[in-house]
Amino acid sequence: MQRDFQELVQSLQPADPLRQIKAVTVGLDSDYEKIPAHKKKWNVAKNMFNFNMDIFEGTKNIAGAYKLNFAFYLSQGIPGIQALKRTIKYIQKNAPGVLIIVDCKIADIDNTNAHYGKFFFDELLADAITVHSYMGSTAMSPLLKRKDKGFFVLGVTSGQGREELQDTKVGPNLAYYEFVSQTVADRWNVLGNCGLVTGAPYPDAISKVRTVAPNLSFLLPGVGAQEGDLEKAASAGFKKDGTGIFVNASRSIIFASNGPDFVYKATAETKRMDTVINIARKSFLLQTA
Repeated sequence: MQRDFQELVQSLQPADPLRQIKAVTVGLDSDYEKIPAHKKKWNVAKNMFNFNMDIFEGTKNIAGAYKLNFAFYLSQGIPGIQALKRTIKYIQKNAPGVLIIVDCKIADIDNTNAHYGKFFFDELLADAITVHSYMGSTAMSPLLKRKDKGFFVLGVTSGQGREELQDTKVGPNLAYYEFVSQTVADRWNVLGNCGLVTGAPYPDAISKVRTVAPNLSFLLPGVGAQEGDLEKAASAGFKKDGTGIFVNASRSIIFASNGPDFVYKATAETKRMDTVINIARKSFLLQTA
């Protein structure tokens, strides 16, 4: 099944101010140790998949994207990779209009990147992946030339300690994360398939990135467990037409409960986020009209 990154994004987030956008990104960071005990009835691969399937079924009519962090599957070895591949296949079959992102934060020399692409896109069938910029655009070219696939490049990240390198000044009024973001927007996005990771806990930084990258989609991790302010992050990240953000929450959705009501709680939190984002969008559009 042929899927195109740009078409998926545009269908999920129409520029029409009278229509809502689908921006909530459910992070299926399915830490096996945290999966509810009553869901562990079979082997690792089946347990992980069944947990993911339950979360998906409860959120599929609300979410615009699903982000699967590769580490949580890789740590379980072959069974984890089997669960990851089966999850992606299930989501594509049952919600063909949503975006599937594998959060792997990879980059290497060009020859190696070509093989990363074969795995994440041709084997797992992801629509987009996260990558870092340090190797440069020449090394990244085997990935970036895949026009139908998306690449969220690390701009400003959500975790502690990001200021050690990312806030370093590379010019009188330019931090390193702004330089990276501007480079991606101006030089890497030739085929229109690049976006940026912009950490939700830092709305001021998100605003600065939006200034240098006005047309790129942002992946905003860090609401929920990392305590980013959802409304402020969304408002800082919107493009002029009120689109261009995918707000990720993982633990606060999928592990909102470890009891029999875990799907209900996941659905409720996804709905809450969707409501907050679309209210913030209306306010943003009114203020910028």
